[in-house]
Amino acid sequence: MAATGVGVALPGIILPSLVTRLKLQDDQAGLLLLLAWLGSSVGALLLRGSLRTVLTAGSALIAGSALGLSGLPGGYLKELFLLYGLGLGVTMTTVSVLCQQNVHSKKVELIRLNLAWAVGACVCPSLALRVTLKGDPGPLLFAFGLCFGAFSLWTVRALPSDLRLKRNDTARAPMLEGIPLYLVAMTFLVTGIEAAFGGWLTTYAGRMHHGLTVTVAAPTCFWAGLLLSRFIWALFGVSVKTGHLLRGSLWLIACSAILLIATSSSVGVLLAAFGLGFGLGPVYPLLLALALDFKESGVIFFVAGLGCACLPWLTGLISNQHASLHVGLFAPAIAAALMLALSLVFPLQKSEVLRESTGKST
Repeated sequence: MAATGVGVALPGIILPSLVTRLKLQDDQAGLLLLLAWLGSSVGALLLRGSLRTVLTAGSALIAGSALGLSGLPGGYLKELFLLYGLGLGVTMTTVSVLCQQNVHSKKVELIRLNLAWAVGACVCPSLALRVTLKGDPGPLLFAFGLCFGAFSLWTVRALPSDLRLKRNDTARAPMLEGIPLYLVAMTFLVTGIEAAFGGWLTTYAGRMHHGLTVTVAAPTCFWAGLLLSRFIWALFGVSVKTGHLLRGSLWLIACSAILLIATSSSVGVLLAAFGLGFGLGPVYPLLLALALDFKESGVIFFVAGLGCACLPWLTGLISNQHASLHVGLFAPAIAAALMLALSLVFPLQKSEVLRESTGKST
């Protein structure tokens, strides 16, 4: 799971190099992110049969696409980004389901699992420093592909073949039936916000002319905030009500998003990046735990993947139309404000959500 954290952060880190070397426009770069996270969302629906087989195939897809991307073949970038995202979606979803099946406290354990993911995402900018300096992501992508090739072989040896997705009455219902619509919307938005800021922050900091230090430090602060947040809530999350934790985090996300698009100082950019990461830390795992109480399947992961795909692409599209990435970042900022509004209107405690759902069905 930690390695998939590196994988999710990696496209945003190498994006400036791709834009420069291949002379891409922002809408073209945004399309690559769209394809990667669209593939990730589709991958979340591919949980069938043996989970060992699915996890092995997902790791192999990441390995093959990363090795292919290491040569920067301009004619095949779209296909490779799609396969890369597909592999990440399959792998992250399978690991999350395996964790969810084998723990008692989903709220805390899913935060801990996503803490491991955040560790990988946090170290990615430092690993990619050579890319930022030389503008060549090939060696990093090659090494990353080899690692996931090894993970694929390790999974075959380490996991039993009889692990399967558990099915219950709710899981047999079509698609999203049984999950409150506002939980679906919030899951879509939070992953989109994370992917948009995580994917474009390196490029944005570089274009602000703050120098190499801030260009590397901005995404590092973002992922470090997310890592620290998940570490804290993995330890103390049991003692805090889910609704209070979610609403407090969403206030921080919204304020940090406003700060990022309002400031032009290096310190302001770094503070905003850290605040975004710290606020985002517990939100997705908590929403995921709530949604899985209604339906255990890959469908909610599919919705999360769609959010990851759409908001970064929309950010690039708006940026290209207005010739300003600063304007493009209004898209995830508005999404953060919408999430905050939803959290203030609807219940976010498990018992309250279940009670409201039961009342409506009655």
